[in-house]
Amino acid sequence: MALVLLLGQLPWNVQAGRFPKSHTDLISLYDSFKALNTGPAIFSISKPLSLRFPDFHITLVSGKLAPIEVDPQIRSGFVFFGRGEARFTPRHAVERQQLRRFTGSDSLVGRFDWLVLRSINDQYQLKNLSLIPEEDGGIPEQVTKFVTDSETYLLKHRGFNLASRMLTEWVLGDSKFVLVAFRNLAEDDRFPPIYYYAYDPYAHESIRLFQHRPKRIGKPFYTVCSYPEGDYLAPPPKPTLRITKYNGWLQIDNKGFVRADLGADVFTGGKKVKLLYFQLSNLLTLSAVKDEAGDSLHFIREPEESGFTVFFPDSAAPKDTLRLLFTYTGQLMEKNAEGNWFLKDRIYWHPRLGYYRRAKYKLIFKCPANLQIVSLGRLVKDWYENGWHLSYFIQDTPAKASLFAMGNFTRDAFWGPDSVFIEIFSRSKNRDGAFRRILADVANSLYFYSRYLAPYKFKTLKIVEAPRLDSQGFPGFINLTWMSFSRQNQGVMEALRSHEVAHQWWGNHVGWRTYRDQWLSEGFAEYMSALYLAWATPSSGLFHEILRAWRDDIIEGGNIGVSLGLRRFGFSKQVLKNSELKDTGPVYLGHRLGQKEPLDYYLFVYEKAAYILHMLRYYLMDDKTGSDEKFWQLLRSFTDRYSDQEPSTYEFMQFVSDFLQEDMSWFFNQWIMNNDIPSFEYSYQTVRQPEGYFVVGDVIQKEVPGTFRAHVPVRIIFKQQPDWRGRIEVVGDSAGFRFGPFEEAPKAFEFNVDYAILAKVKRRK
Repeated sequence: MALVLLLGQLPWNVQAGRFPKSHTDLISLYDSFKALNTGPAIFSISKPLSLRFPDFHITLVSGKLAPIEVDPQIRSGFVFFGRGEARFTPRHAVERQQLRRFTGSDSLVGRFDWLVLRSINDQYQLKNLSLIPEEDGGIPEQVTKFVTDSETYLLKHRGFNLASRMLTEWVLGDSKFVLVAFRNLAEDDRFPPIYYYAYDPYAHESIRLFQHRPKRIGKPFYTVCSYPEGDYLAPPPKPTLRITKYNGWLQIDNKGFVRADLGADVFTGGKKVKLLYFQLSNLLTLSAVKDEAGDSLHFIREPEESGFTVFFPDSAAPKDTLRLLFTYTGQLMEKNAEGNWFLKDRIYWHPRLGYYRRAKYKLIFKCPANLQIVSLGRLVKDWYENGWHLSYFIQDTPAKASLFAMGNFTRDAFWGPDSVFIEIFSRSKNRDGAFRRILADVANSLYFYSRYLAPYKFKTLKIVEAPRLDSQGFPGFINLTWMSFSRQNQGVMEALRSHEVAHQWWGNHVGWRTYRDQWLSEGFAEYMSALYLAWATPSSGLFHEILRAWRDDIIEGGNIGVSLGLRRFGFSKQVLKNSELKDTGPVYLGHRLGQKEPLDYYLFVYEKAAYILHMLRYYLMDDKTGSDEKFWQLLRSFTDRYSDQEPSTYEFMQFVSDFLQEDMSWFFNQWIMNNDIPSFEYSYQTVRQPEGYFVVGDVIQKEVPGTFRAHVPVRIIFKQQPDWRGRIEVVGDSAGFRFGPFEEAPKAFEFNVDYAILAKVKRRK
């Protein structure tokens, strides 16, 4: 995904541009883009020179400049060494907060001695600026090393091949892409961080800033900012270019080595394609790409690159669908202690085009005769041939990804609700009791979600034991962690299994558009699993335990009771000691939240997103009856409207507003787009007046902007008469409330019932 962020949507349908005449010419030109050839002349700067890009401004104050020449007719930027200044200020508030997270300031003000700019756009080449030719001297060795290292870092940490991208820009023509790298002496003049500014108007998130700290151990390369020039919430356009079907075979030997010949149908909409960029795990070696006629196509890929670029001949006629064949090999599988093989890379084990786009799969797997393949899709044929076990699977429903496992599994099969055939594949030793519990949770979850959301879409559901701590849910297929087959911590494993079943609806039935929208999958599945526990075990108190755990994780940074075994859910303070908590950023940043501390991604895209749905549910709850039917009606309508589609956060916001016939932007702006969490201090007293008893009090709201709005549910409990429910609307700093009259004196007053608002709560005496 990181590489997609940097590459964006290439302008593959631009009609201008050029083509190398042969593969030799292509490789030669690529090698020229890779080489740091600064040509015969170096220039001294006679006066400060300024270059302006969207949100980024650099000034070359004094020093020397060397143009980078691919050949006498092509320049691809320049190298500068001397004294310069840089300023970057994001236009969007969320991105300014992220810049502050990584640099301590809303605006990056840099001071550099070395800088490299790469682009083939003439406006960035300084052709019309006043430069004085330097007769003697060259680029210092340390500057040359900085330039080559900065490109190597991009390849190593982002899988991004800059030379290939420059060649792409030259082939397509009309290039506006620019990448600037400089080391910022203003932060640290001994071990200065390197910043990369990238601008690509063809990408949806056209402006990006990356930070690399070469001396830092661990993960030294971060995406600081990445955003569109226009509306921050606007989703990218739905792609025309996409892979619609995979068709081919994979052979896996008894050491987990994979050989693949895999075809892909690429829908183009009838436009002429000059090149395509595919993503593929760097664990794999690509040996050939061929077209429908069997002719080899030129492609470029470096060993550490997480993708490759395929070039099409100028003579190729436009087609609605391109049929390509990819041949590749690699040590793609890993073996667990039980003797089963699982994918090291579960997403990019085959070439992909764009971000999680749905496709159909027709795959033949060839494995050793003593093993078997369990895969996404329907097994249509299974046979043995020359010491190999062959299995043919078809996935008719387009899926965002596919998955398979190899091993000697024990298989159990059951009929679930609505005649769904449930298969469980495992090698666990303590399988009998675990299987019964897994079956019960899977079957009950299917029943629960089918009744409350929409009918399950498939006739079968496969559960496969995975050697990892994490699990994944694909259409009709669940990769379930080994922990669920052994440890049976009450509540925790039930919630985990139900979470993965929930992905049949959230993530598969309804997808998500971009990395920013993935909370629509993970947060929804997380909350559904909590609601499942409330439904399946109504008297257990597990639902409230989960809510309390989410709250404590997000606000308090965990709870010591988890490490002592006193609590089942959430994380300990020790585990979350490196978390930035709410300062990490809003839910809308998706996986970018976990760059420094991986658990922060889970904390917000799973737990906080789930809590946001909890708050929405309580906002829609009927105060008189306590019914949450309106919430379920909303979700049912949403799943119906966006079945087999990829909605964005903006589309969900609009859908909720339209469904409720009220503007709900305030709710999502507070909880999805911002990271403020309120603190409530409340007081109350019971007052007896002639007409009856009243509960009177006030609420002070802190630590949030003055426009922050909360609808806090309350419950008044009596000894004789039924409980009374209501809510307090708090906008700004404070609000008063007066409930009554009541015939009976209240026994108790509950504020923020069922943790309905994510907040710190304190009663004032």
